[in-house]
Amino acid sequence: GTIPTQLGSCSKMIYGFGIGDNSLTGPVPTELGCMTTLRYSFDIYSNKITGVLPTQLGNMGNTNNYKMKQNFQPASNSLSGSIPTQLGKFTRMTYGFNLYSNQFCGVVPTEVQ
Repeated sequence: GTIPTQLGSCSKMIYGFGIGDNSLTGPVPTELGCMTTLRYSFDIYSNKITGVLPTQLGNMGNTNNYKMKQNFQPASNSLSGSIPTQLGKFTRMTYGFNLYSNQFCGVVPTEVQ
């Protein structure tokens, strides 16, 4: 199946969103960027997700009181396009920023390095 857009309404979630290691297909819904209180674990790794990584996911690192600190993992999918510069908003990330095993193109934006 696909990732339901309604999951974006889980805007008060703090400690983890994990749907990794399934057989989910289709794009990452832009609505997931509404999870601005999420601090630990956005895990969508090891699926069959396609399309671009939505720029709205950068909103997870853009709230003053809540910032993503650990485990942003869209790794091992079939994501394509450029890596969004908005992911550079994860300024408090201590570990687990994994984009590997996808089909991204271009260079890693300086905002993300």
